[in-house]
Amino acid sequence: LAEVIKHGVIMDKELFYYVEDNLEEILCVDPQSVEQIVARSCKDKATIVEQDEKEQNLRAILNYGHTVGHGIESATNYNVYRHGEAVSIGMAVAGRIAVNMGILKQDIADRQNRLLEKCGLPVTFPDIDIDAVMNAIQLDKKINDSGRPRFVLAKDIGEAIIVENVSDEQIRRAIMEMKKT
Repeated sequence: LAEVIKHGVIMDKELFYYVEDNLEEILCVDPQSVEQIVARSCKDKATIVEQDEKEQNLRAILNYGHTVGHGIESATNYNVYRHGEAVSIGMAVAGRIAVNMGILKQDIADRQNRLLEKCGLPVTFPDIDIDAVMNAIQLDKKINDSGRPRFVLAKDIGEAIIVENVSDEQIRRAIMEMKKT
């Protein structure tokens, strides 16, 4: 479900609203509801991939939540979080970065996180080696020519941008803010 919600956040607000409005049926694996979100999510991804087969620009928005998510997977040796869980945390961290940078309103970040949590996905996490996460981020394919990670940040439900100038300090701050207290 993390990937479906991701598509809703970055490009398809109607999908996001559908998941919010039909969550009980989706979680009960109602065939019609599940078919709706899977078909819509696949269509959204296919639309992006068709427009940008080699991930030159537009396709990069599909990496929403993955920059930190992959860092968390690596820092925990891929045995603490499933991929969707790590992406969910990454989405929450990306939301926090966007709020801190003034790109996203807090209530929208909260709305994203509430939906992720209602789906049983984590948005916070216990102690984790932040240096290991940061090192893994630096090894990620999403590093730009100046050595900075390219972050996909939500501007609103259904709209995202690619930001090249997120500092290590901004990333660390957001990770710290999303840690369980």
